[in-house]
Amino acid sequence: MEKEAYRQHFELEEAFWWFLGRREAIRNFLARSFNGKTVFGIKPLSILDVGCGTGGTTQFLEAFGKVWGVDFSSEAIAYCRKRYLTGGIVQGSALHLPFPDERFDLITACDLLSHKGVEEEFTALQELYRVCKKGGHLLLTDSAFECLRSAHDRFLHGVRRYTVRTLKSTIEGGGFRIERISYMNMTLFPFICLWRRIRQSANGSDLKPVLPFLNRVLTWIFFQEARWLRQRNLPFGTSLICLARKT
Repeated sequence: MEKEAYRQHFELEEAFWWFLGRREAIRNFLARSFNGKTVFGIKPLSILDVGCGTGGTTQFLEAFGKVWGVDFSSEAIAYCRKRYLTGGIVQGSALHLPFPDERFDLITACDLLSHKGVEEEFTALQELYRVCKKGGHLLLTDSAFECLRSAHDRFLHGVRRYTVRTLKSTIEGGGFRIERISYMNMTLFPFICLWRRIRQSANGSDLKPVLPFLNRVLTWIFFQEARWLRQRNLPFGTSLICLARKT
């Protein structure tokens, strides 16, 4: 990402609707897949957050186990350290993870595969597979649909967008078995699609502070959808969420 993007993420991750909603989607997505219990409720897990960015998701995961965060960017690592995370933070590449084989119960990777720093998706997935314990899980989110490509992608160095079919094929190519895959952020899809088309020639990120009332409304919408993910997959959305297992 651009250096300015790290500052934006750090300042917005705790309260901005998108980050709140994505974390709630992750919580509920896992809940259905583990028979009504979150995977975190079963036992304290060893967790690796790959491409942890400025640490918002890493911090969210700390309630559920011992979490390590890894990111290639020194700017990201510096922001993570400002959060006083209880787990370890390591600078390193997703293509060459600095961890031993079969180390973690759960690997999370939010918007990792679409990043231009991941030149070879399958190499990254093979590394995630390597450090995942047998029977462990990969929880992955990423960008959906090429029609949503805009200045936002360029600013965040996103070079790929996926569909359920293409993401499923990519993850299975890395050796994981898909347990569940869905779109998310469905309700706001038409509005975001229109906004992205308007901003095709613009610069910068869509992650901008909004009025507190609007932030609460957008958070509520995303949270309602996140609860739906306990019961059903969504047919479309701005992003994808996938749970896969190392067999």
